[in-house]
Amino acid sequence: MTNQMPKKDDDFMLDDLFDLASAESEQPSGDLMMRILNDADEQITLKNEPAFVAAPSLFNSLMDMVGGWKAIGGLATATATGLWMGISPPSAFEDFTSDYYSTASVEETGATIDNLLGFDTQFLEEEA
Repeated sequence: MTNQMPKKDDDFMLDDLFDLASAESEQPSGDLMMRILNDADEQITLKNEPAFVAAPSLFNSLMDMVGGWKAIGGLATATATGLWMGISPPSAFEDFTSDYYSTASVEETGATIDNLLGFDTQFLEEEA
């Protein structure tokens, strides 16, 4: 059938091959070693140079100042809601705003400019 050698002989043959390979060690040439060392010196000097870092864009700077995408998402939602409420407010808002902000004019309430500003405005009036 198959030609199999005993396991014991395989191990001895493998040991012989390892011994033969370790006995024949060739040293690299001096020229090769010099080129390797020169290349290593160049890599060391390149490693010490700072890498080019691109300046952040205006958009990225603004995003960082605001707080990132989560904050931008909140601002976009608030903007859309405010625009919607401003264009077509629900009827509950109309009742609230008409109660809160009276439609009476300043003349009807009897307020003068002095009462509204909270300080004396006599110096603003022109002399006749």
